[in-house]
Amino acid sequence: MPDLDKLLGDIASSAGGGRGLLPGSALRVRAAQRRRRHAITTGVAASLVAVVAVVAVQAARSPRTPPVSAAASDAASAVAESGTGPQSGYVDFVELNGVSYLSTAQFLTDDSFVGARLGVVRRATAQAAPAGEAVAAFLPVGSEVATFTGYKPTFRVVARAQQGWKVYEAQGTLGSTGADVLDIADRVTRIDVLSAESHGALVRGSIGDSSTVTAIVSALLASRVIGSDGAAPSSYVAFAMTDGTRVIRPYNAASHRLGGIEVPAAAADALAAASR
Repeated sequence: MPDLDKLLGDIASSAGGGRGLLPGSALRVRAAQRRRRHAITTGVAASLVAVVAVVAVQAARSPRTPPVSAAASDAASAVAESGTGPQSGYVDFVELNGVSYLSTAQFLTDDSFVGARLGVVRRATAQAAPAGEAVAAFLPVGSEVATFTGYKPTFRVVARAQQGWKVYEAQGTLGSTGADVLDIADRVTRIDVLSAESHGALVRGSIGDSSTVTAIVSALLASRVIGSDGAAPSSYVAFAMTDGTRVIRPYNAASHRLGGIEVPAAAADALAAASR
């Protein structure tokens, strides 16, 4: 935006140097100042109207909003709520039918992704519960737990929370291959490497090439499950899904472990290159 004081000073100087002005000259300067201010204000207003119009057109042309809330993409919240980050406090978990799930800090905005009912929260303690009865740390008693359409219930479920349907993921490493613990085949559109120092809030690098993404995901799903080494993660890896959600797992580059899955050398090299 133009500097109004400078412009007004220039007008005064051109009208008589700013000193010893006659009353009539002073009036003319003031009139010129008012006209100049009005012209600038009008021009700025017109520019703002044009910007708003462009934004409106872009919004109208944008693709359909993914079925996940804006807060859902907050990786720092996901890391904290899942209990995998140093800032985590109480863990937001759900236990149902022998499977333990952790919150992903993501909420569905499209109920059509809510599948069959699996059970209902009956208690908020870690005591064993009968089949169909869930135990939850933060969800109120009576909250419904259902499948997330398109995913195995041993990997992802949704639960009715105050803010909407909240996404939970099984974080265990039961199984022999990555496909046993990550149900993400043919669903990943991008891979982001997130900073461990920022607890997942900053993106260090991304892999968007579809063939590279497919190769990395295929290698991980075929790789063996070796469990955690107990070391702090060097970064977090976020898999952007076709439904707008993200799957985030801790990654230790030194031991080539991603959420308990052994990372093949080629995949590790690709993640390292994206982080540079």
